[in-house]
Amino acid sequence: MTGAIFIGGGGGKEDAVELDAAYKNKVLSSSKSPSCLYIPHAMESGKHSKALHWFTETYDFFEDIKLLQAPKDLEDEYDSIYMGGGYCHRLRDTLISFDVHSAFFKSFIGKGGSLYGGSAGGVVLGKTLLSSREVMLRPETFLPLDHQGMDICNGLSFRPHFTGSKDEALAIESLSREQEIAVIALSEGAGVIIQEGQGHELINPDLALEFGVDL
Repeated sequence: MTGAIFIGGGGGKEDAVELDAAYKNKVLSSSKSPSCLYIPHAMESGKHSKALHWFTETYDFFEDIKLLQAPKDLEDEYDSIYMGGGYCHRLRDTLISFDVHSAFFKSFIGKGGSLYGGSAGGVVLGKTLLSSREVMLRPETFLPLDHQGMDICNGLSFRPHFTGSKDEALAIESLSREQEIAVIALSEGAGVIIQEGQGHELINPDLALEFGVDL
């Protein structure tokens, strides 16, 4: 069975109804008692317990959920991996500290896994973190950092929490042109599904804008 990547534009449970429904269907089609590795490490460690409680209640179709706490947790088999919101660079750096790189995720997808990146989690799965809101809002803090993403989404990068404003759209368009990258801006409620050999599908396309996608 072909795996899939789900990218969410952020927001609460009520914003991700359509994307989460597709995610649930995909997960349950691969296993009747699915398991998930939950990675909330875009947040500070003190928030992980509360985040796990939220995840367990929100995605109650999982039979087994494990919070990533040690490298050995990566050795188990899972039907899904879910990475949520927070700071993209914190999440990316934490993954690298666990020796998790693009090859890990590509292997997981190749085995039929469902990989969900919500907000910051989605940005990290893209080509570059330059497209994130944190870089736009606090360039003095984040621009000097390394911005390499996992780049497992057909060369796409993502901007979650897109407001739809003209100024933000122009800024993303400029970034796409100057860096020669394809960026999909996702308002809360929008999403992207990527399956091998099938390109990408926009969820709620009226809440999304594509920049340089034909590069």
